[in-house]
Amino acid sequence: MTGKKKLIIGGSAAAVAIAAIVIALVMFLNKEEAYRVIKVLEIDGTASVERENVGDVQAYAGMTLQSGDKISVASNSTMVLQMDEDKYAYVEQNSVLTMVAEGTSRDSKTMIQLDRGAITCQIENKLSESSSYEVQTQNSVMAVRGTVFRVGIYEPEKPEVAGESPVEPIVQLSVLDGDVLVTLLHPDGTRGEERMVSAGGNAAIGNDSTNSFFLSSADLEELPLNTNNRQFLEAIQDILDRGDTLSITQEELERFMEELEANAAYNVYFYANGKLFGIQTVKAGDAVQKPGLSPTASGAWNLDFTKPVTGDIEVYWMAE
Repeated sequence: MTGKKKLIIGGSAAAVAIAAIVIALVMFLNKEEAYRVIKVLEIDGTASVERENVGDVQAYAGMTLQSGDKISVASNSTMVLQMDEDKYAYVEQNSVLTMVAEGTSRDSKTMIQLDRGAITCQIENKLSESSSYEVQTQNSVMAVRGTVFRVGIYEPEKPEVAGESPVEPIVQLSVLDGDVLVTLLHPDGTRGEERMVSAGGNAAIGNDSTNSFFLSSADLEELPLNTNNRQFLEAIQDILDRGDTLSITQEELERFMEELEANAAYNVYFYANGKLFGIQTVKAGDAVQKPGLSPTASGAWNLDFTKPVTGDIEVYWMAE
């Protein structure tokens, strides 16, 4: 082999080696620049995912979600979502929400549009300055950097007197760790007053046709307690098991669970053709009894009647 050929071969080998080093260096530097990962970590019961250009698909544990997916969790069901390995969302029964996750794991933009139900969020690591995590409802936006909090939409009973205005749902916020900045969102889309809520604190937001507003402390006392919600308490237990310190201690959580077991009874609302068909009160841990009468000749209730009740349930008749 001539000296010229040796030089060419040697130069080619060096170029390959340099290229390999550059690729490895780029991969190392971009290790944390991975695309967002959203997946269904756990599911108990039934839930569906509505995806653009695909339609509705049944959700399952291990399912990878896409930004823009709309999630619906059925009665007596729960779902746990995981994002970027350090963000968790515990979705309660009868919840409807849309996930929007953009950016990278290091430069993340997360927005959860909660249309119905309740969700408990845990962000284990403090977000970077360029990252954001928000839960948006019909009347407010909750922005966080690293915390544990629950957002629930409480729907008061509809007025029975003809001609009375419908009562708008109330958004409840409970912060168990860190801080949450709440910003009012008015019906016309403009933003209003801001309020910071810290660990152990609560807030409630209402709205009418023109404005959104914070409810008073007296109004807060009239709303349902989170500690009477089994699904919420189970989510808190899971978060405590991962080593987080919350405003609710393990001892308090166990006491709440014991009280719930001893006293809890839940209402099951049966709806058919857009109207209330009947109400059944069920003790915690018992299963719902299927109504003796059916609204139509053919169809079925969208509930597994063999599963124990864990909270108030809305059941709908699916006519065939």
